[in-house]
Amino acid sequence: IWHLSGQRAEFAVPPVAGTARGLCPALEVVTSYEDDLAELQRRLEALQVFTHRLAQLAPAPLTPSSHAAPAAPAAQRRREGLRMLQPGDKPEVGSILIAHPMSCIFQPDLDRAVIVIDEVHPGHVRGLVLNKPGGILMETLKPEELERAKEAGLSGLLHNRLYLGGDLMDAEDLVNHVRWLHSSDLPGAQRLAPGLHCGGEGLAQLGAARPVLGFAGWHQDQLDLELERGVWVHLRAHSAVGLLPNDGDAETLWNDLAEAVGLSSFSSFPRGPEVDQLIKQHLD
Repeated sequence: IWHLSGQRAEFAVPPVAGTARGLCPALEVVTSYEDDLAELQRRLEALQVFTHRLAQLAPAPLTPSSHAAPAAPAAQRRREGLRMLQPGDKPEVGSILIAHPMSCIFQPDLDRAVIVIDEVHPGHVRGLVLNKPGGILMETLKPEELERAKEAGLSGLLHNRLYLGGDLMDAEDLVNHVRWLHSSDLPGAQRLAPGLHCGGEGLAQLGAARPVLGFAGWHQDQLDLELERGVWVHLRAHSAVGLLPNDGDAETLWNDLAEAVGLSSFSSFPRGPEVDQLIKQHLD
């Protein structure tokens, strides 16, 4: 069961092809623990009711065509450029985390999020969400912050859409806490992943620089535990895989990355107001 769940303790992730080692040869059931067995039976019955109702709400699966069109160039690049890691692999700068479709359903800022790790310190890890577009940057800033941004030479970037980088932020000084993501190797820029950089000199000349406000943060042990539980799937890119899609495509980035590493069960998982309410009731 451990291997069939992708070595995750709570939120199952299909294992990478060729890594499953088979089931444990024998499972002992201790019948003397009647209370525990009764609770297990109750939970299994509740799960059966839940999955039956979920199947009723889920849209009908698409019938695969025998003449399927070849993968688009962007999808092909992602398949070739991404690798799924195991729970024991330590996150590092540039690691990509995609949320399990059920793990963050109570946290809208992280629900089905794609996160790139941008800082790793002893005992602390920080990341930026890449697929949560918000409002226009200049409409978010206070008048005094807007003036400071213009004085810093950022006038040409203030009409860009602001992205929500996570559930943690300093609301007192937005300008100094905005992170600028782009695909250009500017002097002084931090390289986060192939084709993804942060900050640097000459930002004002980059019309495509993306402002990101806020971040996700973990104690190292906390993130290790969440990876073991299957809250996140840990990926690494060894070539550019399009982590900064156009605003209109940003919300499909989670689906696209899941498909690219063979997690079609993620991208096809039913979601919507009615389904989400059912899931929340079950998890409660």
